[in-house]
Amino acid sequence: MTLKKRGRPTATGMGQLIGVRLVDDRLAALDAWIALQLEPRPSRPEAIRRLVDQALGATSRTSAHIGSAERAAGASRAEARAGAEIDRQQRGSGQTEAEKASRKRELLEGQPELDRTGKRKPKSKSGSVEKNTDHNDT
Repeated sequence: MTLKKRGRPTATGMGQLIGVRLVDDRLAALDAWIALQLEPRPSRPEAIRRLVDQALGATSRTSAHIGSAERAAGASRAEARAGAEIDRQQRGSGQTEAEKASRKRELLEGQPELDRTGKRKPKSKSGSVEKNTDHNDT
């Protein structure tokens, strides 16, 4: 018969353990951030790891950890929030609905490429910007 070892089991996680104390308002903010995340929602320690990754810049661990579906869903939520904010700011602007829609589309999709004069470059049928093919040397 083998005897059990005394004390704590050895840690199986990677990295250094850091204990953190959070005051009530920061803990509430952390819990609110967790509530905004997709299911399955992260635990508090995982939420803190993700927020640190975001604050320090995306790392290979972050990219590997967050799946493409989660990134796409996050991008979709961000676009929806941006669209709602654009709508809110356009209220009472005096613009027609077509002008509002056009401006919203430009803001969400980005500005089209401009030539040196500030005019929009024509697009080819493939959707890429046409290059100047005029070869007149005279």
